[in-house]
Amino acid sequence: MADAAPPPSKRKRELADAGTAACGTEDKEAMVAGVGNGTSAPAHFPFSGFRVKKVLRESARDKILFLHGKVNEASGDGEDAIVILEKTPFQVEQVAQLLMGSPELQLQFSNDIYSTYHMFPPRQLSGCWFSLTVW
Repeated sequence: MADAAPPPSKRKRELADAGTAACGTEDKEAMVAGVGNGTSAPAHFPFSGFRVKKVLRESARDKILFLHGKVNEASGDGEDAIVILEKTPFQVEQVAQLLMGSPELQLQFSNDIYSTYHMFPPRQLSGCWFSLTVW
């Protein structure tokens, strides 16, 4: 007897996943953003209404954080949401540009051998802060 075909919604998702797996990271980001030409479009997501219920996974090594929470609770439509926060890899060109400029530094520790700072790069280079140790 022939195998039954999978439900249409499941099959459609499998095809979409297969197509996404074949793409590069930039293509995946474009698909998520809904823009096909590689440019990013502003996205609206109500983080102001996001409430964290649980930290699902946290990895300092992988620089990733998985959160389970609720969105739109104020409107009464409270929906579960999973938010994944991930630090993007460094780009050599941006790091060189950052270190040649004058980033905002906050001294954390200093002795006769080295100093450690928290560095807050300009917004156009990164939305995250970095730890910087100077030997």
